[in-house]
Amino acid sequence: MTPDSRRRTGRVLAAASVCALILIAPVRGFAADAAAPADSAAPPAHARANHDRGIEARITSLHDQLQITPDQEAQWAGIAQALRDSAAAARGANAGRRGGSRNAVETLRAQQAAAAARAEGLKTVLTAFEPFYASLPEAQQKRADTAFSHHRGPRTTTP
Repeated sequence: MTPDSRRRTGRVLAAASVCALILIAPVRGFAADAAAPADSAAPPAHARANHDRGIEARITSLHDQLQITPDQEAQWAGIAQALRDSAAAARGANAGRRGGSRNAVETLRAQQAAAAARAEGLKTVLTAFEPFYASLPEAQQKRADTAFSHHRGPRTTTP
């Protein structure tokens, strides 16, 4: 398999993955277990507003980088909403890390719940993005490939 064909083989999945990760990257914590009190898990209003502004800035940046045309706006709106929904789900999964202490098992459960939320968000974004990407002219697909190739995914830290 040539390097060029390897690149083409995975570019749709890679583009959608990176697109989702771009929005989820700021969410680095883990989900709470279901027993956490609601008010200790809720992020402060300013944190939600900052997160929302960051998501909107990323969506606008992608829109500009991909040079979305007026004819593509309707499809792009669906992708933008999928990205917002995915980020909101990840933020919700992350919200519970703000309260109380956990033992090792509870921490692993919270990590599993957060990973499941991220995976479901990625699935939603991929479902919206894949047909859109396939409809793009080759030059625009290359812009998408370039825009998404610069992102390496969320950074993780170890305790």
